[in-house]
Amino acid sequence: MINGLNSLRFIEKIKNNTSRVDESYIINIYMTGLIDFDNFKRALYEFNEEYMSGLLIAQRAITFQVFKNVFDATPDFLYSDQVLKNLIHDLLSALMLLLYKRESTLDLW
Repeated sequence: MINGLNSLRFIEKIKNNTSRVDESYIINIYMTGLIDFDNFKRALYEFNEEYMSGLLIAQRAITFQVFKNVFDATPDFLYSDQVLKNLIHDLLSALMLLLYKRESTLDLW
């Protein structure tokens, strides 16, 4: 996941008022997703609010796509409950769809 985020051209924009997001923060979100869906949603919301407020809508969607790809590639046995994988997949897909709809309704002309 860290490599996926670090490869983004806009990684330097994923920051709060004082610093860029660090690896331990991202790993914490990932580990939370493996064991607790409700806390994962909360952590993802906080990450979005605190670190991604300066990103364009498309950049937010790409960031969520990186998260989704990592969770999709995670073996089932690492999840505390097999249902978690589907819940996380559905949540991240819904977020990306929401961002796509928001971006497609922007009238730039």
